[in-house]
Amino acid sequence: MSAYLMVSLHSDRFELPTGLSTKQQVPPVIETFSQHRYWQTGKGWKHLLNNLRLVIQPLILFNQIQPWLEVFPISRLSL
Repeated sequence: MSAYLMVSLHSDRFELPTGLSTKQQVPPVIETFSQHRYWQTGKGWKHLLNNLRLVIQPLILFNQIQPWLEVFPISRLSL
């Protein structure tokens, strides 16, 4: 249930706008995200869940490795 709520709240942010006029452009962040190898362009709920996982995965992985960076400091990685 919480995964459904998370996807529902963020679903409009990850969908590429359709019917763009010449003045409107796709936001650069969405264009960058969509270049990921595993990005899914479908409209289903499952596609949105997988895309949201791709976006939050670096933050989760960094938080898991952060305690080790206190033991073995790598300044460039911490930045």
